[in-house]
Amino acid sequence: MGNELLTLPTAGALAAGAAGGLSWASARARRTLDERRAPLLGILGAFVFAAQMVNFPVLPGTSGHFLGAALLAILLGPHAAALGMASIVIVQCLLFQDGGLLALGANLLNMALAAPYAAWAAFRALLPPGTAPGRARLGAAAFAAALASVLAAATLVPLEVAAAGVARIPLPVFLGTMAAVHAVIGLAEGIFTVAVLAFLARLRPDLLPGPDAGEKGLPGKAAALGLGAAALLVAGLLSLASSDAPDGLEATVERTGALRGTAENPAATVVGRVQERVALLPDYSRPGGGRYWTAVSGILGCLLVLGLASAARRALAGRKGPPSPDPPCTTTR
Repeated sequence: MGNELLTLPTAGALAAGAAGGLSWASARARRTLDERRAPLLGILGAFVFAAQMVNFPVLPGTSGHFLGAALLAILLGPHAAALGMASIVIVQCLLFQDGGLLALGANLLNMALAAPYAAWAAFRALLPPGTAPGRARLGAAAFAAALASVLAAATLVPLEVAAAGVARIPLPVFLGTMAAVHAVIGLAEGIFTVAVLAFLARLRPDLLPGPDAGEKGLPGKAAALGLGAAALLVAGLLSLASSDAPDGLEATVERTGALRGTAENPAATVVGRVQERVALLPDYSRPGGGRYWTAVSGILGCLLVLGLASAARRALAGRKGPPSPDPPCTTTR
């Protein structure tokens, strides 16, 4: 979400909500994050950051990109997933001007909180704790989780914009258009999530519920290297083939004329100027730098997300609380 979609009071309220939500998620993650999965927080965050850089066409004049909240929630649990997604959103905003600084709280609320928890709810609705599913049921639950995560994040945006009083179109129109466009994106998200989980099942089947959950697969360092290599490949090469079409939100704003004829937003203007000065590589590039800088940005972003998410994981380990009966994906046999 960009700066122009929010006013300062609404942005402040959403930022406060995001801060409270992430504080709660941190407290819960200290109690629930599995020691086997904890080292994957950074490398999975880097992989999701890389995957988000690849926009793919979904409708004429509209593109989408992988969100990754469901993938993190399924593998790490929703609380740690919230911290991983927060690392991604913060790096995107501050270094690459991807998402408005004024809207940072809203984007954290939507993508780092609503998305992983909606994904977890959908996943557990189809796959309750204690079950040992087959591959088909696991795939169906992962697909539903991915679709739910995209729709949850997308449908909050019109509500937040309506609260700010910025949009010039009725809320049902904005909400319906966002939901329709992102339902298509969510289908692609579901397919990609299932495919990535199938890939990870070959690397570390012990991290997933299912018939192969008892197998250990590759050692932790080898699996991390495989994920890291995949992240760098996506960020450094596949990102160069990213679609230039507007993403789902941008396309919806353009098609519906949500901001057409609106008055100037002073807060958005001021914060936007500040963000331009702070961002290291705005829009993942430099003036006249061409696609080369996209690859550089992708690799740099992966490393920064890896470092930030790993720091969060170390902080959690250093403040480990009492055990909780709310683990991530586990099975009983």
